[in-house]
Amino acid sequence: IDDNEALPNDQLVALQAAFDAFKASIITIDYAALQALIDECKAFLEDITIGNEAGNYTQAAVDLFQAVIDASQKMIDDEEASTQSEADDQLAALQEAFDVFEASIIITALNGVEASGETIISSRDNSLYMKSVSANPIKQVYVYNLQGRLIHSNAQVNATTYRFEGNNVPEICIVKVVTAQGIKHHKALNNAK
Repeated sequence: IDDNEALPNDQLVALQAAFDAFKASIITIDYAALQALIDECKAFLEDITIGNEAGNYTQAAVDLFQAVIDASQKMIDDEEASTQSEADDQLAALQEAFDVFEASIIITALNGVEASGETIISSRDNSLYMKSVSANPIKQVYVYNLQGRLIHSNAQVNATTYRFEGNNVPEICIVKVVTAQGIKHHKALNNAK
């Protein structure tokens, strides 16, 4: 066939079908929810105070949270996700980092002991100690590092005291304690480090 000849109809139909199949195979990723959460995280960061006083967030916590925000934005800007599941996983990671960051606000604490509502958390000897100060037992305990990675979990505590020990207790961590009264997030300092 030279440049002036038209393709036979059956070849044209086959070519159109191949083109349509190619277009259908192109994966489109919906980043709208991820972008909305990135915007929410950025707005939250604009309203915080960085420092070492009660009600502040440490620069280290801000830097770690910002790194997760930046990685999420890079995924969108560079269209790095090859599946919707990858974008959804990044959304979940950013939401978890946001939750952990919000809980990392500096509170007043004495001698490594933090009291919040019905739970007291203390640390010594590479261990975290949790105690319910009410009749409600601790049901579940989750310990996260400042990057938001789960480093310990026990979903079947059902006791008024709980101890998490080991060499993997970070210097600063976020502890999520679940009781019958709800969920409490605590920032814990490992005094042994």
